[in-house]
Amino acid sequence: MRPLRLLQGILVAALVVAGLAGRPTPSPAADWSKIRVGTEGAYAPFNYVDSAGQLRGLDIDIVQALCARIGATCEFVTMQQEGLVLALQDNRVDVVATGWSATEKRKKVMDFTDKYYTSYRRFISCAGHPVEDVSPEALKGHPIGTQGGTASDDYIEAFYKGSDIRLYKSMDEVYQDLGAGRLDAAFGGEATSYAFMQTPAGKDCKFVGERAVNPKIFGTGVGIALRKTDPDLRDKLNAALKQILADGTYEAISKKYFPFSIY
Repeated sequence: MRPLRLLQGILVAALVVAGLAGRPTPSPAADWSKIRVGTEGAYAPFNYVDSAGQLRGLDIDIVQALCARIGATCEFVTMQQEGLVLALQDNRVDVVATGWSATEKRKKVMDFTDKYYTSYRRFISCAGHPVEDVSPEALKGHPIGTQGGTASDDYIEAFYKGSDIRLYKSMDEVYQDLGAGRLDAAFGGEATSYAFMQTPAGKDCKFVGERAVNPKIFGTGVGIALRKTDPDLRDKLNAALKQILADGTYEAISKKYFPFSIY
């Protein structure tokens, strides 16, 4: 799974170079009556495709509420994580809403709205191969997994070098291997792991250890990503976000997915 890590590094480096060379170019749709929204569609319960083939999740509901506030039509485009970065830079999507934290690394190549939730990270382990201690020393040699190209990936690469780190294209794949006993622990968003533990495959899994805290790696919260050339769209979305936080719309959406606050 290490080639995924290499690919992500190449993409970030390429985007930094592109930014220095004068890219990205301003968006042609300056009135923002239509907004193309990139998302992964494989990060339940934030964005996922249901059994009827419909795109669902908290990210989707929040963006639709924001678009309604600014009088825009949302058009969602799903693709894998590694494709979303280039799609944003190449004007194939206008924003990305897929659980990206506003980290220092990402801010070098893109802009972000204010946060619309906080992605706390924790380890989980399942009954088949349980671990009780998730310190770097205790997990030395253990297979642990997370999604490549994410802040979670950066964290375990920095602090768990002695572990057998396995990187996946999506958290769905991580949870599949965790439930099948191919991983001893998985590291990812607390809310996403909670949702997995409510499923039959995750019913025998539990959180292990405390929330991982590292503002440098995890950033200032999850926001909607935009090109640096579109501050007008960022300001529109931030104003709309303030509105849905104030009038109860945000809370109503959040309660559809979680019994606890994620803001």
